[in-house]
Amino acid sequence: MQRDDAVNSALCDAVLEFLSATVHTVLKARSIYSPELFENRRLYGISVSQCRHPDVCLYVGTVLGNLKPLLANDTLQELVVAFYDNLGQLVSKVSFIIQGFNAAAAPPDWSGLEPAFRSALLRLHFSDNLLRPLPEGSTFELLAVATSRAGVNPQVFLEEPSTQAVLLQQPATGLPLNSCSLPGVLSMQVVLEEGPAAAAAAAATQTGSEAAAAAAAAGTSAGAAASQAGQGEEGLPQLQLRLPGSGQLLSQSQEVEDD
Repeated sequence: MQRDDAVNSALCDAVLEFLSATVHTVLKARSIYSPELFENRRLYGISVSQCRHPDVCLYVGTVLGNLKPLLANDTLQELVVAFYDNLGQLVSKVSFIIQGFNAAAAPPDWSGLEPAFRSALLRLHFSDNLLRPLPEGSTFELLAVATSRAGVNPQVFLEEPSTQAVLLQQPATGLPLNSCSLPGVLSMQVVLEEGPAAAAAAAATQTGSEAAAAAAAAGTSAGAAASQAGQGEEGLPQLQLRLPGSGQLLSQSQEVEDD
């Protein structure tokens, strides 16, 4: 039993380390802050971005640290890096959809996950090439979707009964970016999505035929699998978790001092 608990905890830590690296990588790729606020470190044999600002690190660490009990219990369904325009409208998101997690089935060596983690990080590093630029003054927020409130710390997370805040306005475009899996242990999908507000912001900077082409492209859906990401299995109860006021704390337009 003690070994099983140790394996569970260690594997959860490994997955959360990957999620932390991906969040920082996405923030760098989406230019939510200036490049000077990021530094490089080595993980899985590659260089990954890490924001140096203590407020950002504290926020990301607090969210992920408090998701560990949910991950261990296989009730964490999705982690979302959500981006909002200056009116608070969700314009794009990066979703990490956990379709199964069973640490008890993990072999003593789960290094087989590292190539998938490395591939996902490399793809996310260039994700900004696949999405429209964020509007000026954008903010970001980390949201979690769980299937049970067991393990949720009510002193940390706000709890909402639905997942509407993580659903983009339709028509939304989506791109399944990568999968991270270890048979019988972990199955995770990484999906990029953006809604019509992102297209409108991009079209506002264009003129003539370029603007018309951008508006037409906004009406194209990338398929049912991506567009339904985050909606969960039919009939499965969901909880949306967030930190109070977090989306207003971390802003693209806000000047963040480099400590």
